[in-house]
Amino acid sequence: MNGRLTFLNNATAPLNLTIHTKIFYIRAGELIIGNQTNPYNGIAMIKLYGTPNDVSLAYSLSVMGGNKILAVLGSAKLYG
Repeated sequence: MNGRLTFLNNATAPLNLTIHTKIFYIRAGELIIGNQTNPYNGIAMIKLYGTPNDVSLAYSLSVMGGNKILAVLGSAKLYG
């Protein structure tokens, strides 16, 4: 993904959000959950699924990512 993924922070009605995936890969962008002055007040989860026999992701000829990946090459800001 290129761009920004932001979890909505609702101060009056906290949201519990879960992303279910095998690969969570932000190549050039941001993952933002809450901020310094307004931490995320719900539950934010990223659940990775897979088995040892699943196909692995290779970032290059010399860098293997594996078969369950949480990779943020841009920036990740998590407050909560």
